Amino acid sequence: LDLDPIMPLRERIIAQYGDQVADKSNLQTVMATNQAYSMAKTPVVALAGGVAPNPSHRVVQDDIPHGLCVLKDIAEQLLQDTPWIDRMIVWHQELMDKEYIVDGRLCGRDVDECSSLSALGSSSLSNVGHVDDLVIPCRL
Repeated sequence: LDLDPIMPLRERIIAQYGDQVADKSNLQTVMATNQAYSMAKTPVVALAGGVAPNPSHRVVQDDIPHGLCVLKDIAEQLLQDTPWIDRMIVWHQELMDKEYIVDGRLCGRDVDECSSLSALGSSSLSNVGHVDDLVIPCRL
């Protein structure tokens, strides 16, 4: 798998947003000082004692099965542990009343809703020769 075209995240954000990033010294400061991100607000719902992310909002409905679960699937195929991604998916799946991860594996009852390679019928990254081949079809 040729990963040469992939830029480190910090570099990609700086290349995309340029002067909108006030502090380019490390990934944390790039994320925290990117002017473009200042407008992005997490959609929430009021709960007794506070707020929680709105489980019906696109940010939650799309980013988990078509974002984090895709990354989890690729990592599983590369035999890499993803403890923080797992925590995020598990927390969100409880909020969403979904099941993607069971016992640390991406094999829950709702995994077929994901845009992961496995859910789309590819059982291995061995079919992928170049990062550009990792195009995930959009489900409408």
